[in-house]
Amino acid sequence: MKGKPRIVVIGSANIDLIMRVQRVPNPGETVHSGNFSQAAGGKGANQAVACARLGADVEFVGRVGEDPFGETVIKSLKNEGIKTKHLIHDPDHHTGIVVILVDSVGQNAMIPDYGANLKLTPEDINSAEEAIKNADIMLLQHEVEESVNLRALTLARQHSVPVVLNPAPRVPQTMDSLKRAYLITPNLVEVIALAELAGASISTEGSHIDQAEMAARTLLGIGIENIVVTLGSEGSLYISSEDKCYFKALEVIPIDCTAAGDSFTAALAYCIAKGQSIPGAIPFASSAAAITVTRPGAQPSLPTMNEIMDFIKSNNVKTDTKH
Repeated sequence: MKGKPRIVVIGSANIDLIMRVQRVPNPGETVHSGNFSQAAGGKGANQAVACARLGADVEFVGRVGEDPFGETVIKSLKNEGIKTKHLIHDPDHHTGIVVILVDSVGQNAMIPDYGANLKLTPEDINSAEEAIKNADIMLLQHEVEESVNLRALTLARQHSVPVVLNPAPRVPQTMDSLKRAYLITPNLVEVIALAELAGASISTEGSHIDQAEMAARTLLGIGIENIVVTLGSEGSLYISSEDKCYFKALEVIPIDCTAAGDSFTAALAYCIAKGQSIPGAIPFASSAAAITVTRPGAQPSLPTMNEIMDFIKSNNVKTDTKH
């Protein structure tokens, strides 16, 4: 495929309130010497920014409040060249906020209040149908109501637009949306939760890779087409009805794992929109995520195309991805 891929991202836009600490405190304990920062975030907005920095033509669909945080979100997206025609200003609900604690080894704990994100409606999605129709691929997550994703998936199917669904951070009530996606990208905890929702019992014995495969095969059995399970420092696993590929993680020193999954999923979607196979795109997506975890914050940590290509070259990452 020639030219910029056209990507529609439907989902959340938040402000992240980040506190870096040596360790997450125990109940009743005060851990001193915290280091505070604020950054634009939200899984939907993160993925939109990640795609834009790779050079995609991106349209974002979501809701923010009519408050200073909402203004910050809008400015951040526009600065990345992202189209915000369908980013709705909600006068009755505040912009989504996430409080994030990040420890000394880059692991995080999050407390969200999704605010206006949960007020996005199927009717809002209908208003964006023309953008969906003209897209090469769509990205969805689980920080909006399930009815919104189902409507988006229905329109995408009507217009033959493939959908990458990142089923995070909330487990859905049904499997309907996942069955309609071309690809889902859960992490290990999420894929096990989804398998259990589908009626399976996943043994905790064996390796994380084995657990991921058992859970993913359960999901294949109920009609999900393609699954990439992200395993953090243990890499990722791709499974379809016809294929299985394991990819080792790229070695870096993590500072902050926030948005690593968003960076991976967005890079994967970008490559698919450019005509690449899923297994062929994973080394590129892994490189994007590896860079992301070496930087603090969500959107500030997302890499550009040049940074990813330099990383691939300097680390001798084997990839057949064309950009």
